[in-house]
Amino acid sequence: MHKSFFFLPCCFLLSSLISSSVLAQTSTQNQSKIIFQNNQAQFQIKSKNTGHDYLIQIYKPPVAPPQHGYPVLYILDGNATFPSAANIAQSIGAGSAKLGLDPLMIVAVGYPQQKTFDVQKRAYDYTPKPSAEFQAQGKYKYGGADKFINFLNDEL
Repeated sequence: MHKSFFFLPCCFLLSSLISSSVLAQTSTQNQSKIIFQNNQAQFQIKSKNTGHDYLIQIYKPPVAPPQHGYPVLYILDGNATFPSAANIAQSIGAGSAKLGLDPLMIVAVGYPQQKTFDVQKRAYDYTPKPSAEFQAQGKYKYGGADKFINFLNDEL
């Protein structure tokens, strides 16, 4: 029961993040706050919605953005997934002109001071509110998905 309850919301949240193509239209005001080295940047942000700190990692293609902005892929578990995703985006970008694709920007959401996964925080952030019975049986606190989605939409 625990595994299926936890797995389905994670898949749903991840698939909805991936399927929504958001274009990066960074204002010059925001650009001055983010410093890129080797086409990558990272910073921490404290969410007003969740109360958690998040590590945000960004890969920006080394070419000028298309007129309509870069397509952006937001990924979760950034501590574990960002290096691979950035490498894939770099490979896509290298052949983007030949393939007729726009170079891709990656924005990874993770947790500070973690090597890969913060299971406790992701259990809360990636799941809907559980029943009292389920929460009582659970190893972690669940049910913060609404707040996490608000963080992604309103703050990030």
